[in-house]
Amino acid sequence: MTDLANKEKEWTEFITFHGPQLVAMGLPAELHRRLFTKLKFQDFDFGERVQLMLDEEAERIYLRTTKDLKKGEDVFLVDHAWTFKHRTAYKVLKENEKLVERLENMLKYTAKRDMPCENPYKK
Repeated sequence: MTDLANKEKEWTEFITFHGPQLVAMGLPAELHRRLFTKLKFQDFDFGERVQLMLDEEAERIYLRTTKDLKKGEDVFLVDHAWTFKHRTAYKVLKENEKLVERLENMLKYTAKRDMPCENPYKK
């Protein structure tokens, strides 16, 4: 079987299995192959289209697009690198430097800040 035939077989198997789910969730058909490709190559490119903005005064984080995003133009994968509760987030980050580095890399965040001495989410 040729490389092209293998790729088409892989695509057909993907869409046969996941197609109904993609239709049910409302993902436009023209994005199905794009999603397949991103999943296959683990293309987490959202950080190339958005920038993390830190508003220290308001103690908030915002996302700002760096390139125009148009509805139905692309699909983005979300890496569920970390599930947390607000009350334990601070402690987990303080104790896990590799997780902090992974999150910084995912978000293309380059500014280094020291963590506050106390948990800001503590009741």
